Amino acid sequence: MNGQVQFYVNGIHSVGGVTTWSFQAATFLANQYRTQVVTVNNGVQNNEDLFPGQVMKIWRRTSQSSSSSDDGNQDQSPGRPQKPAKPTKPARPERRVRKPVKPTKPTKIPIEPPEFPDDDAMVGQFDVAVATLDADVDNPSSNGFLHRSAEKAIDEASLFVPNYLDFAYDLAARSRVQGIASRCIGICHCDQENYYRLLTHYAPIIQSFIAVSPRCLKRLSERLPDRVADMHLMPYGVEPPAEQEYQLQSGPRYGAAMSGPIRLLYSGRLARKQKRIFDLVAIVRELDARGVDYILDIVGVGPDRECLVEAFVGASRVRFYPGVSHNEIGQIYQGHDVFLLPSETEGTSIALLESMAHGLVPIVTRVSGSEDVVIDGENGFLCEVGDIRSMAARIEELSNERTLLGVFSNRAQETIARSYRKESQLKEFAECVRQTLQKPLVSVEAASSVLEH
Repeated sequence: MNGQVQFYVNGIHSVGGVTTWSFQAATFLANQYRTQVVTVNNGVQNNEDLFPGQVMKIWRRTSQSSSSSDDGNQDQSPGRPQKPAKPTKPARPERRVRKPVKPTKPTKIPIEPPEFPDDDAMVGQFDVAVATLDADVDNPSSNGFLHRSAEKAIDEASLFVPNYLDFAYDLAARSRVQGIASRCIGICHCDQENYYRLLTHYAPIIQSFIAVSPRCLKRLSERLPDRVADMHLMPYGVEPPAEQEYQLQSGPRYGAAMSGPIRLLYSGRLARKQKRIFDLVAIVRELDARGVDYILDIVGVGPDRECLVEAFVGASRVRFYPGVSHNEIGQIYQGHDVFLLPSETEGTSIALLESMAHGLVPIVTRVSGSEDVVIDGENGFLCEVGDIRSMAARIEELSNERTLLGVFSNRAQETIARSYRKESQLKEFAECVRQTLQKPLVSVEAASSVLEH
């Protein structure tokens, strides 16, 4: 293979499960192939300091841009939500409460085209190519559609991993139309209609499919029954904590709160539509009504952060922190007891796996991935989507029974150590890449067909 394995993410979303996984996979494969993470910038400058590596930046024309989210969904900022009831006076918190951090405004996108690097400069684990937002009208192959940075990405690729981006699948199809010997792996990262739509439409140019949960695999198989032989079940994996931290206890986990407020954590993208983050407001209201002593920390960024901060004004038990790097999140997990995830849909949540690896007890909704990782009443609790009272009741139970909290904590760690290790998952992915590169190329006619519809 002479070209790159390219993983596509949205430059608008600097952090997220798919972005994290793409960098991990690119790094893991780098000793076998030329690998590259590619961001499609749709008009907002990404926060590069939050990316764990360098990227190839590409653009399409501004008239063609979109704002696909990290999970293939397009979250719309909601109207101003109702404020929660004033909480009961809490016990003195264990550490100083930070004020909510307002998101910084995006910087302007450069309008002057920098020079492209020489081909030799493109070789390496992570290569950099920077371009402008304006179309390259001097390039006849762009046909008034592709920016020259996208054309260069096509020229460099031997294997496309488009993730959730329609535009990236489009580039994979155009690659074959141009006669380039490239292939494509389609991944269903989430149990969402947009993923099934993309994978069904672009199935003619996809050699291999990956589903990150049994539910995703089942629904994808129902859409494409003639392609089941090309499908692989491959849940995410995570790195367990350092060996000195990963000590399974006969009693409660080291650092677990045996008295005082039970320490709750939500960590993830702050978006209403898929993550149902405003359910946290209702959960807090229910906990206050039950007289539960708690602290809820919310870590993350997203389109609905400001609305959520406003909804929690006056809720002194709730604390907001900005998004943190992947390397720093482990310290956050160590200071909490329970991980909350009220999502409407998931694939297999990396944040859920990471939190359980650090001994947090999950209280999550019964959705794709979570229903496979969490055994209700054994290593955590599963609740129906929107069942606020059930989630609050489980928190109250663990708050009252700290020994049970410790038992569930150990079982959560054991579950991840046994079945969800990152190295095992990435080895499976590497084997899928090897097999895919040996499959026949799709025809130019097949690639043209998906571009025509």
